Amino acid sequence: MKRHIFLLSLLLCSSLYTPIYAERQKPKLTVLFIVDQLSYRLMPRIKPYVKYGFKTFLFDGLQYANAYFPHGMPATATGHATLSTGVLAKDHGYVGNRWLERDGTDIESETDSVENAAVFNPNGGFYDYGRSARQLMVDGIADQFMLYQDSEEPHVAYSLSLKSRAAIATASKLGKAVWFDQQTGLFTSSTAYFDALPQWLKTFNQTHNINNHPFYTWHLAMPYNEAAYRFANPNTYQYTHSLAPLIQRRFPVAIKNTGGFKGDVPYAVFSQTPHGDKLLLDLARACVDANLNQKDNTHMLLWVCLSSFDKLGHDYGPDSKEAYDMLYHLDKYLGEFMTEMQAKVGKNNVLFGLSADHGVVSIVELINGMGYNSARRFYTPDIIKKMNELIKKKYGIKKAVLSFKSPQFYLDHTKLDQLDDTVQKEVVDDLIRFLRKQPEIKHVWTFDELQNSCFEPDQPENFLKNQLYRGRSGEITIQTHPFALVTKWRKGTDHRSPYEFNLHVPLIFYYPGTIQARTVEQKVWLTQVANTLAFLLQVSKPSASVAPILPCMPEQCCTC
Repeated sequence: MKRHIFLLSLLLCSSLYTPIYAERQKPKLTVLFIVDQLSYRLMPRIKPYVKYGFKTFLFDGLQYANAYFPHGMPATATGHATLSTGVLAKDHGYVGNRWLERDGTDIESETDSVENAAVFNPNGGFYDYGRSARQLMVDGIADQFMLYQDSEEPHVAYSLSLKSRAAIATASKLGKAVWFDQQTGLFTSSTAYFDALPQWLKTFNQTHNINNHPFYTWHLAMPYNEAAYRFANPNTYQYTHSLAPLIQRRFPVAIKNTGGFKGDVPYAVFSQTPHGDKLLLDLARACVDANLNQKDNTHMLLWVCLSSFDKLGHDYGPDSKEAYDMLYHLDKYLGEFMTEMQAKVGKNNVLFGLSADHGVVSIVELINGMGYNSARRFYTPDIIKKMNELIKKKYGIKKAVLSFKSPQFYLDHTKLDQLDDTVQKEVVDDLIRFLRKQPEIKHVWTFDELQNSCFEPDQPENFLKNQLYRGRSGEITIQTHPFALVTKWRKGTDHRSPYEFNLHVPLIFYYPGTIQARTVEQKVWLTQVANTLAFLLQVSKPSASVAPILPCMPEQCCTC
């Protein structure tokens, strides 16, 4: 009798622990829009005026109103890698868009050798550099999506962006990364992802060659005096970058397609306009058409990493009329794309996600002008010059400080390693004492001091600690006060500090018939996104991530 009761109990428990997605249909197409530099605080401002894609997300999606990155120096590569892998920079290794190795070599996050990952040029050959996810130290959701498949259910994973670092961080090793070549105005990839560029991409480059249009016109999305622009600050223009594109307060404006920032990036201006987003979404259409077969059981994961808002925002800031207008154009483009995808595979067969890789601070001079006196800009080259003068005068060492990649200073070890340990420590201590005297700086640590410090999980100091990776992080880390911008740029803005405006981003899922529309006020972390996608796509989670899935997903007990 007891044996029968035991077997009955075991059978009951087995039924209770059957995977909760066993009966649930998974999406045929998953599209994740990552809008580079989109701060959450902009969403309530545009909500009354959006009519298309953003409106669908904001009114019909599952919105997490308090979604944060737990990083202290947010950047494009770092944010995209965290969304993809579900782990912190201390684990995935993307401490920034670029870093210095101990020998002083400047490394971009997507750097690889020509032998491993040669980048295709438009002439049928290769550039003299490589691009891949070699520097990414863990797997991502695209990897798991590609690993978890069989002959009856083929999987396809792509990531598309105007930035190679964004596409590569989300495609990871086994997805396919495609990005915009700023030298040619065409899209490309590397041999890490393709033996040769696929025919659909070659065809797209021919049919959507922006070089056939020497000028593009930027029209306002709405009438000039529309209330939709009421949050735009008219004082923005005097603080925009002196070499910013010729986008003026008077619209429409003709934009020279090949005008470049500092003259060295031919298509920089084009990328800073709504036309950049439109081109990328046109590419996404072509990618889906070429790779998702409606008649078989193919499933597709597609990252669409929209970079134009960030490229514009660094120059004009989030409070400019251009920034708001960029979002209203993107609203329409997203709406059109989402409608087409639902028509292609069925409304209930497409999972859409919307988020960002980081936020941004307003141009600090605008904040200062409103009376916040400590909102100031501190010019990095001046600080480095003073630090090097200090060390040269006392120790005779020239250029001991090599670089500043906010918020970290990199030292020249080819010189410091020639000194004994005591003198090395004295040099570092002198630099730290100097930095602590600067009014914009709140805290200063060596790598080991910060790594060995204990903070509460939500403290900004802990966010800085989360981004340490030995051999890639600088020797000295600073924490600035809020609105103190330490930068090499005389104008414009940035996003590398551990505060609300940089860490708080939108996070919304729209999946009709499966995910219920609601707003969740509970605080969540962007490290939870990858494992949530694994749950929805019914694949294994990225192997290094221990983050829980987001609340209020299907079949969860939810009181939010």
